[in-house]
Amino acid sequence: MNRKVWPRAVRVAYLPASLIPVLAGLDITWRIRAAVDWELFGLTLLGVALAHISADLFNEYFDYKHGTDQLARGRGLSGGSGLITEGGASPANVLRGAVVTMGLAVGFGLYLALERGALVLVLMAFGAVSIFLYTSVLQRLGFGEATLAVERVATVLGTVYVQTLSLNWITFYAGAVLGLLSIYTVYYAAFPDYQADLPTGKRTIVVSLGPRRAARLLFLVPLSCYAILIATVIVGILPQAELLCLLFIPLFIFSIWELRGDKPEQNNLRRGLRVTSIATRGFGLLLAIALI
Repeated sequence: MNRKVWPRAVRVAYLPASLIPVLAGLDITWRIRAAVDWELFGLTLLGVALAHISADLFNEYFDYKHGTDQLARGRGLSGGSGLITEGGASPANVLRGAVVTMGLAVGFGLYLALERGALVLVLMAFGAVSIFLYTSVLQRLGFGEATLAVERVATVLGTVYVQTLSLNWITFYAGAVLGLLSIYTVYYAAFPDYQADLPTGKRTIVVSLGPRRAARLLFLVPLSCYAILIATVIVGILPQAELLCLLFIPLFIFSIWELRGDKPEQNNLRRGLRVTSIATRGFGLLLAIALI
């Protein structure tokens, strides 16, 4: 693979989805003991970043092998980075990149497991297996969105455990909110890819429910995020500063509005995807920062 192709291949713009849970774990650690082991944090951050890059490359490879990206790119929306379909790299090189970055991520995970205990090894093994199986198996069984949510919870949990060798309820609730935000992102991104996902065997929520019903039920995801957020603030698990995340409600409403009608226009879908990205990342980042 040409070196100039790598920035496009790793899709750096999507890294915040995985790194924000690490930041949330850092802030929970600071909230618990007002101290952070920066070496362990750096290793955790690098490991998660490499795992995310590996996931994107595996997705690129398996979506191409199943013909999904070819159909999606033909409609002018989504369809991965287009790295393989546009001739930037061969499938074999993308797969090789996925395996190498996964190997590096596992290396960081093994070091942290040796330093901090068996739970880290379990979480790392779950992450590695779910990343490899995500596009190749789990999405085809209808478990893709749920798997991403569990991965976010595991990332927050692992970051906190590496630092403190302990767990607490704030870790699970913050992870659950971030997991639901990930579900919203991939749920929304599946609308423009529906015509490509359906014939190539991907059982996203949109494929399983059908576009019209999926659009009507989309509001349940941000509603669940806010329900968890408000409830945990009321009972004192999360700090009151988390209520600042309510500022993103108009963006969620706008993104849902862009799906109106039986067949939303491509421009509406593009705007909706952009606003969804801003809303979910902004919500997640503010959630993490407010934990302090």
